[in-house]
Amino acid sequence: LSFFAETSSPIAMSSASWSPLPMLGSLALGLGLGILLERRRRGARGQSSSEVVKMGTDIFVDRSDLQQGVAACLQTVGTSASNAALVSEVLVAADCRGVPSHGVNRTEMYCGELKAGLIDPAAVPRVVAETSSTANVDGRNGLGAVVSKFAMELCMEKAKGTGIRFV
Repeated sequence: LSFFAETSSPIAMSSASWSPLPMLGSLALGLGLGILLERRRRGARGQSSSEVVKMGTDIFVDRSDLQQGVAACLQTVGTSASNAALVSEVLVAADCRGVPSHGVNRTEMYCGELKAGLIDPAAVPRVVAETSSTANVDGRNGLGAVVSKFAMELCMEKAKGTGIRFV
């Protein structure tokens, strides 16, 4: 099963590695509608939606709708709206760049780990040691995109002062 953003950049998802979570609501409805419309277009009225998925049917989803759907999933398991938006932006961008291993298919894994308490949805990264051009950041078991953004912003700020930086 492949998803395509509005720009026709492929957002690949393996139907074997991703299953719609109950909280997807409108995204699931949109996908179901897309499958039904595709079945009608192909004249495949006697096939189930899972048969259509197994055929490798492409479904086009607006990039912003997909980001909103992923963010909604993350929010239902305790992630703040701003952190969910950041993570969903990173996941969708990875798929659009052709790196599906770090794309939307991770949503289910992240939601499961958040739900199980393996990731802290409210973690705020902190600097545990630093010099004028280096820093050691403790992500405090938070979401990778959130910790990475914190470290990147800190790195850029340190570079302004010294011209070199390591975080």
